[in-house]
Amino acid sequence: MAAMTIDGHNCESAWVEALRHLLQQPRGEARNLVVHIREPQTRDDVTRAAVDEFLAGYGLLPLRHVAYTIFPATLWRRAHGDPERLFTAYNRPGGVFERLRARERAQRRSRWGTYFRRMTRWEGGGQPANQLADLVGMLRDREAVHKAALTVSIVQPQDARRTRGAPCLNYVAIQLDHGSPRRSLSLLAVYRSHNFVQRALGNYMGLADLQAFLCECSGYVPGAMACVSSYATVGQDTDRGRGWPTKARLRTFLGTLGA
Repeated sequence: MAAMTIDGHNCESAWVEALRHLLQQPRGEARNLVVHIREPQTRDDVTRAAVDEFLAGYGLLPLRHVAYTIFPATLWRRAHGDPERLFTAYNRPGGVFERLRARERAQRRSRWGTYFRRMTRWEGGGQPANQLADLVGMLRDREAVHKAALTVSIVQPQDARRTRGAPCLNYVAIQLDHGSPRRSLSLLAVYRSHNFVQRALGNYMGLADLQAFLCECSGYVPGAMACVSSYATVGQDTDRGRGWPTKARLRTFLGTLGA
């Protein structure tokens, strides 16, 4: 099945164009949608505020809530540049993850965890592993820049057998480039399923925050970002919200953004 590529300047403009593309499809869905973001660190706070207001009107999750599952940017600021302080605050007994998990259970939401938890306490091979800590160490210590990507895994074998209720993000690839005058770090994220109303823009924001963290810890400069959605849709995320915007309302809303 042929892939469709959307190119955008920042997370917000790329999301707008991808959503417009999906709204042009008869069922509001597509396979193998590739969204390329040239400058993921460039923010459009006006669009973010407008999207949050729109989502709130349907009882849907705010963008930052979605982004936080990938990277807790507020917690990182409180860590004052110390990755170990961040990891400890998130994963310790009674820490951020356990509080988030308790809230999710109380609201009967997904119980598999968060992406950041899988990145920093991977339990797929016996002894828990902190993939991000290992990655930061490699980026700091390694002089050579290899063309093959470094990867952070999210899914575990049991996840692959579930079509619902499993993580939608499969893995993140970190692509390094020995450019001039400074080395750059780009990201590639692969999603098995992607809801572009509730999730995609928040996901892009979280991935951009993750990229910024890796660059800050390693001395690289941010490059581009690309997200591959095996299945992209504007359809309803059945366990979220009090309602769902129709295609007509989504088109009307996009028209107000002026993008």
